[in-house]
Amino acid sequence: MARTSMPSSIEELQEVVAQQREVLDRQQVMIDERDSLISFYREWKRLIDSQRFGSKSEKLSVEQGHLFNEAEATAAEDDAPSVDVSVPAHTRKKSGRRPLPDFLPVREVLHDLSDGEKVCPHDAAHALVEIGREQSDQLTFIPATVEIVRHIRPKYACSTCKQGVRIAPMPKLPVPKSIATPSLLAQVATSKYVDGLPLYRQEKIFQRLGIASPEPPWRTGW
Repeated sequence: MARTSMPSSIEELQEVVAQQREVLDRQQVMIDERDSLISFYREWKRLIDSQRFGSKSEKLSVEQGHLFNEAEATAAEDDAPSVDVSVPAHTRKKSGRRPLPDFLPVREVLHDLSDGEKVCPHDAAHALVEIGREQSDQLTFIPATVEIVRHIRPKYACSTCKQGVRIAPMPKLPVPKSIATPSLLAQVATSKYVDGLPLYRQEKIFQRLGIASPEPPWRTGW
């Protein structure tokens, strides 16, 4: 085994030290790159596991569970009528039920007495007269509906020469050769990217509406 000669001067010693430092720096760069790759693959594996198992199980953490208790916790307070509570320092008014938005459509349902009940209980000869009305509002939900937009294009031709057939062009579609309208694509995009509703769950919603397609039209390009 050949022996390396010892440096004979300070300059040669400094050069050897510089070379060794270069080697160490390159090795450190390789170590850092290896650690970065290891960290990247670990994070990638965690993401894959989360997509395979976490999103479908939909397990809620303790903090997320509290989000669904807010309505129940405040239900009693919202249903309570507005009353004044006197305290030694001042008068505090408890908050009642929040009013519903004015822009919502209103469908009135009249609950009236029968004609036989609109008489005085003490003298049936006297009819009761309306002196006022009580009103209470409730919020109802109308499920989403779907409909078919059928494009009909009459074809025209000359009855003499039987040539020159003319037909109006189809409107441009957001996704070529797709049955999805812009409103459907907007609904799917909003549900997916704003509400966080996966596509496979949206497919189940459409299946409950009677629409079951082997290849849903909104999958193109998503």
